[in-house]
Amino acid sequence: MKKGWHMLRLRHTKGPDSDMQAILRDTLDSLKNHNGIHYTTDWVRSHQDKQSDIRSLPKEVALNIRMDEATKTAYDLPQTWLTQEFVPVYKQEGCAVYINGLKITSSLHSTLSDHWHTDDARQYLIDRHGITDVLFRNIHWQSLSFSLKKFS
Repeated sequence: MKKGWHMLRLRHTKGPDSDMQAILRDTLDSLKNHNGIHYTTDWVRSHQDKQSDIRSLPKEVALNIRMDEATKTAYDLPQTWLTQEFVPVYKQEGCAVYINGLKITSSLHSTLSDHWHTDDARQYLIDRHGITDVLFRNIHWQSLSFSLKKFS
């Protein structure tokens, strides 16, 4: 977390996992106000484990590395374990954007742009490459996107 993080999120609530960060900020503020618990936030440089062994790093850095690893593991969970249910607008967020009933919690600009241009892109692929509807539905677009970005 960056210093002044709670101030930043009051102005910008559509960063990565912003809904969870808004709830965390509100929970921490509540603990501080009602239970006298004090906390500080600080920025932790990422990827410090590339140059050093995790055991030699400060506790905050090691915790950040462990959380990054846990997050990466979560992306590989079976699809049935991943939440696909409606996510409400949390009081702490103030607003939210939904596309086809799915809440957008990160990369708002690119997500809206992708959605806006989806039909045109689909028609281009059908016209240019003769992709059928059946084939179109069976292409794993996330993998294809990753590969194209990686090899370009």
